[in-house]
Parts: sequence; C-alpha cells; structure tokens
Amino acid sequence: NLAHKLINEIDGLSCNPAMGALYLFVKVDAEKFNITNDEKMILDLLKQEKILLVHGSTFNIVEKNYFRLVFLPHTDELIQAMAKLKNFFSTYSQL
Repeated sequence: NLAHKLINEIDGLSCNPAMGALYLFVKVDAEKFNITNDEKMILDLLKQEKILLVHGSTFNIVEKNYFRLVFLPHTDELIQAMAKLKNFFSTYSQL
C-alpha cells in the first residue's frame, strides 16, 4: 500500500494497487515528460538517482511510458527510493 500511495503522490505518475503481486506497473505521463522511449527513461533514472527499475516494453507493453517497480525493500529503503524517484521526475524531460 505504501508504494502505491507514494507513486500516486508524484506528479505525472500513476498506478493501480497491487492485486497480490510484489510489483506495480507505473504509468508515466508521456506528454508531460516528453517520453518516447521507456528504456532511455529508465537508464536516465539509473544514471541520475542510482535506482534500477524495469521498463514496461520488457513486458510487451506497447506504450513506451511504463515501468515496473518491485516493492520488496524495507519501508525505510522504499521511502528513500520514492523520494529519489520524485526528485528525478520533478525536473525530467526526455531529450
């Protein structure tokens, strides 16, 4: 529940609650962030914030504006990671 809540608090990101899984598929507002390549978005995130997620196209999601977030870390680690994710998307625009 915590990961779902924190993701939906980040402007431009949204997801549905996990239904028994240990992950969330997060939709990124492609227009707001100029997203055309989900793999580039994830690599940019890794370079800037040192967080590794999996881009949605890996799971055959046709739209290039999704990523998968596994929420297994302890609560304190998850909160820190969500703060970094929020920081990244506060200024991100794909070039």
